[in-house]
Amino acid sequence: LGESKETSLAYMRPGIWIEDNYHGALAGHRHGHTAFMLRCSHNRQWEADSIKEIRWVDTWEDILCLKT
Repeated sequence: LGESKETSLAYMRPGIWIEDNYHGALAGHRHGHTAFMLRCSHNRQWEADSIKEIRWVDTWEDILCLKT
């Protein structure tokens, strides 16, 4: 908690990365992960200027039922 996820993400195989912290989602994206952001009151300020590769969702169900 409170530490950067960059180090850990660098060692993980790219996959799905689910976050509620925009900077964590950016870190996941930088390391090749498909990044999902769970919308929360503390991260809404980032959504309008978010990079398009980060997918914003309201619930876990939105991720599980996502159609590509």
